[in-house]
This record gives sequence, structure tokens and C-alpha cells, in this order.
Amino acid sequence: MDTTALGIVLGLGIGSIYTIVRGLRHRSIDPFTTGLSFLAGFAIPPAGALIKAGMYGQIDSLPTNWREYISFAGVVAIGISCQYLIQVFRATFSTEVRSNPEENKSSGKKKQKR
Repeated sequence: MDTTALGIVLGLGIGSIYTIVRGLRHRSIDPFTTGLSFLAGFAIPPAGALIKAGMYGQIDSLPTNWREYISFAGVVAIGISCQYLIQVFRATFSTEVRSNPEENKSSGKKKQKR
């Protein structure tokens, strides 16, 4: 399996898991965040390939310091993707869901004294 196919499979898996968890916990689906979850999962395998190219690539055909740039780009891409996925899943799991919409409105208001 090549890097692109692996990225698509990983992206679809992470996007599907997020959609299922969000649907079960919040009774709603957020297409924008689902799409970003897919893209974050899709970016992880190619970023790993960048790191591998930086470690084992051909030094004759590229300018000096190319290994550092490619490796750093791979590390940054994986870091950003993983940070985003952790943030999205943490927000999905930690948000308290109430079944009655009126409870959401009244929870932020202070009771008035008479």
C-alpha cells in the first residue's frame, strides 16, 4: 500500500470515528470538523514519508540542508495533525450534553431574588 492510499484509509477511519462519536454524544454532526479530521489523518502517512526521505534520501541531487527541511516539515505536519485530532476528540468527549434545550438556556442565568 502506498503512502497516498494509507493516508486515505487513515483519514477515512479517523473521520468516521469522529462522526460516530460526535453523533452519539451530541446528537449532531459537524461536517467541517469531520472534513478537517479526515485531512489531519490523511496528512500523517505522507509526513512520515517526508521524515524517512530526510533520513535516507539521496544527497547528490538536492541542495545542502535539504534533509533538515524535509524532516522538519514532516515533524511539523505530524505534530499539527495529532494536536488537532487530540483537541477535537477531547472537546467531543468533555462537552456535557443536555437533552432539554431549555436547560441550556437557563443554566447560564442567575436566579433572581424576589
